[in-house]
Amino acid sequence: MRARALVVAALVAVLLVVAAARLLRTEQHYAGSNSVGPKQAVATLRAGDRVCQVGELVPRDAATVELAVTTGGEPGPPLEATLRDERGRTFARGSTRKPYGDGFVGMPIPVQRQTRTGVEACFESTGAGAAQLLGLANAQGRLELDGKPQAGVLRVAFRRPGRESWLAFTPTIADRFDVAKTRLAGNWTFWAVMVLVLGIAGLGIRETLRDEEAPA
Repeated sequence: MRARALVVAALVAVLLVVAAARLLRTEQHYAGSNSVGPKQAVATLRAGDRVCQVGELVPRDAATVELAVTTGGEPGPPLEATLRDERGRTFARGSTRKPYGDGFVGMPIPVQRQTRTGVEACFESTGAGAAQLLGLANAQGRLELDGKPQAGVLRVAFRRPGRESWLAFTPTIADRFDVAKTRLAGNWTFWAVMVLVLGIAGLGIRETLRDEEAPA
């Protein structure tokens, strides 16, 4: 009986060590995205082409605008991003700073100090080459290519500045619950869920140990 209890305790200790290592590992995190999957090619940008998408949400702490692209294995053209608020005022610009190919390409912008909704995000190719921007092709009313309506919606995401651990990022995750699509959600919801999960895990371990200690 005691041997089994020691095994359970050892497994819990290992899980805690693994969780701590994961929480303390630093990496770049997303501030948010428009939750559109990069499923199909929606628009192709060549030198001078410009595509604009309305209705974007730019989260607080956004420091890089990110697109999903495919370039056919060739170097992609330099891209510039322009973000405008609901009144048409430009509040951020950015551009690619290094060569890129198939995958995700980022354009650094000034770190945003507030969340903005109803944003128009425009992307322009300023050099040689071609890049296909990915998203979903079956949407309407969100996109314009060179001033003309274009079917589809682009996958647009925003990354936070620098690298940080998941532990340091936890308060930000809690704050993101305030942007949830329900009036019941708030940052308190995140902490309540965490307490509930830890409580259930603790009760499960206690009951396991109690069963091992109970007489046959």
